[in-house]
This record gives sequence, C-alpha cells and structure tokens, in this order.
Amino acid sequence: MAQRTGTRHVNRSSKYGKGARAKQQRKNFRKERWENDMKELETLKKRYEDIDSASISKFTDFPLSKKTRDGLLEAGYDVPTEIQRETIGVSLKGHDVLGAAKTGSGKTLAFLLPVIECLYQNRWTAIDGLGALIISPTRELAYQTFEVLCKIGKHHDFSAGLIIGGKDLQEEADKIHRTNIIICTPGRLLQHMDETSYFDCCNLLML
Repeated sequence: MAQRTGTRHVNRSSKYGKGARAKQQRKNFRKERWENDMKELETLKKRYEDIDSASISKFTDFPLSKKTRDGLLEAGYDVPTEIQRETIGVSLKGHDVLGAAKTGSGKTLAFLLPVIECLYQNRWTAIDGLGALIISPTRELAYQTFEVLCKIGKHHDFSAGLIIGGKDLQEEADKIHRTNIIICTPGRLLQHMDETSYFDCCNLLML
C-alpha cells in the first residue's frame, strides 16, 4: 500500500515535470518563430523598393513571405499574369492601385497577395480585429474571392469571413468582431453596420 502510494506520487511529479518542460518548449518555439518572422520582415521590406515588374517571371521573384509562397505553390500558382506582374509590386510598396483587365486575367490574386502581405508585415492578430475589407458586387464573386484567399493564405494565422446574404445574420455577427479579413457584398455589409453594434472598422488598414 505504501509502495503504491509512493509510486503514484512519483508518477504525479513526473507528469507535472513533463508538463512544465512542454510549456517551456512551446514558449521557446514561439519566441524562435517570432524572431525568425521579424528577420524575414526586415529582409522583405528592404526588397520592396527594388521590385521591377519587367524582371518578374515567377511569383518567387516577388518579395513575399514564406507562408505566402508556400500557399501559392500548393495552390498551383507559379507564373503571374500581366496584371499581377504590373500591380503586385506597386501594392506591396503601399500605393493605391486602380486596375482593369478582362475576366479570368487574375485580378483577384493581384489584390489578395498584397492584402495578406500587408497584414503579415503589420503582425496582425485576432485581437487587432478587422484589417482588410473586400467588397464584391455579387455573392458568386465574393465566394470565389474567399476560396482563393483560403488557398493562398492557409499558412498564415489570420481569420477570414465571408459575409453575404442568404446566411444566418446572428451567426455572422457572433464572429465578425474576431475576423481579420472580411469579404462581403454591399447589402450585407450595410446590414451589419446598422444592426451589429460591435462591428468595428476603426483599425482598418485596407479597403
């Protein structure tokens, strides 16, 4: 009986010891990842001013974060289209862009990549709230944009939401204040602005 009690005590201490070590390992991992991210951010920023659209032949030629590059690779994006070559670099430098191109030319990816990179550069997290608001004229286009965003941004920690008519308004309202990127239709956006009291755009970086 005493031996069994002693064994239990040893096991309990061992368990707590493992828990403490695991907690410290997670802490060290987060710190190392943060330091690596900061180094990458500094390197990327220095390359922004050297972007030359004429020299871009692949997406890897752009100064993009590893998380974004991995998302592009897994989604099968390799060679940028003309509008992507001409606009992504300008957007990464922080300039506003007005672009026009035919359907299927890659406009969606052309503006989504800078959105993701801008939030990454600003170390955006869930507590920062809404950072990018993308308004689409139709539900179909909004859904298409959301799908592309999920593919190329899958390795980032941002949260994204699709806010369109035909879905439960309260369910959207419960999550909207924790969403970093919102893709929406105009009517649904106005409805939330009128009816969702905690819908906050004060920290918005991109529209």
